[in-house]
Amino acid sequence: MRMASLIDDDLDGVNAGQKYPDGTVVRVFCMRTDRDAYPSGWAYKFHYGVTEPDPPHTLDDGTIRRYDNSHEDTKGH
Repeated sequence: MRMASLIDDDLDGVNAGQKYPDGTVVRVFCMRTDRDAYPSGWAYKFHYGVTEPDPPHTLDDGTIRRYDNSHEDTKGH
């Protein structure tokens, strides 16, 4: 199965979250911006975690993976 390609207009303004029966949580956010902190012109975040933290398998807040460009001009993570 192949996923259709998204265009910029499809991604601009995405802000969604989903909690699953097993306690998994997924949140996504993406928007265009002209702020200097985002040289790419986009601000984005992806968070994958759980509602019940389980260190050391998760961070104290339940995060398993997080990816964003909140510090794009310095860290690029």
